[in-house]
Amino acid sequence: MTSIRDFAIGVVPGLLQTAQYGEESSGPWALDMSAEALLQLLQARLERQRRVLREAGTRFTAIVDESALRRVVGGPVVVQDQLKALVTASELPNVAIRIVPFASGPLPVPTNKFIIPSFDVPPDVVFLETLTGRFILVRETDLAFYHEACASLEGFGPAE
Repeated sequence: MTSIRDFAIGVVPGLLQTAQYGEESSGPWALDMSAEALLQLLQARLERQRRVLREAGTRFTAIVDESALRRVVGGPVVVQDQLKALVTASELPNVAIRIVPFASGPLPVPTNKFIIPSFDVPPDVVFLETLTGRFILVRETDLAFYHEACASLEGFGPAE
């Protein structure tokens, strides 16, 4: 079975974002992007979300820092809709949402965003998202480091 593990600090992972939350949270880092390009990016994300979360065959685990749940993005209505969407997503049989609470102390990873898609046919890869670009890691040592980091983060809080 294909699986995706997504870790993010301060923001809800893209595959769990509502359209409005995605638009509001993308604005600050997309200053040099045209409105049309940003819209295409957001539409593509919603299509990926539909495919991954609603179609059988992909297990999705989101590891979300508590700050993402407390951060006001786009105002109270946007936040309320986003939290409802997280609850709805957590009820899907192929989705697990793990919250890393503030009380758990310092995070065991020195980065704020990475995604590990795993496919039926190896090798896995790691996607890193930064302010200046996106990177794909394929070296075994890198993959092992991120798998270990993900396992450590998954142990921080209760599932869903």
